[in-house]
Amino acid sequence: MPNDLSSDTHLIVLRGPCGAGKSTVAALLLATRRRPTALIEQDPYRFIFNVREGEAYSKTVRQMIRDNVLAALGNGFDVILEGILSTKGYREVFATLFRQHPQNNHLFYFNVSFEETVRRHSGRAKAGLFTEADMRAWYRPHDVLGYDFERVIDEGSTLDETVTLIHDAIA
Repeated sequence: MPNDLSSDTHLIVLRGPCGAGKSTVAALLLATRRRPTALIEQDPYRFIFNVREGEAYSKTVRQMIRDNVLAALGNGFDVILEGILSTKGYREVFATLFRQHPQNNHLFYFNVSFEETVRRHSGRAKAGLFTEADMRAWYRPHDVLGYDFERVIDEGSTLDETVTLIHDAIA
């Protein structure tokens, strides 16, 4: 793990329920960044194991995400981290990230109702990967971390408004 994280790199975290629009926003942010930037998405980590349950699985995924974020930041890349990243499972991961990368951290929570996430998910290419029942099991309303720099984006925010809000916040 890098010990010398660049002081001018940015960590941009997009968290919230499945189907909230995080991946779409992350892709647009990545496409418009003028700085070297890595997009680290939670979903690919979740689907690279043949066993997707248990503490060993969860611990491994969290460790891999944490280590890859720190590696990218330590090598001069801004990082967009995107996923459900639940408070219960990821509180310690974020504590470590923010301790080791203490500045230029931007935390956004997509506060979207369950009904709206199901509606949005139905039109996605990933719609067949998991069911409404899966989404219900993962859903945690208003699952904010409580950092003073965390910003909540409500479901009424359009894609353009959301991207503009994030661009303005990290400028």
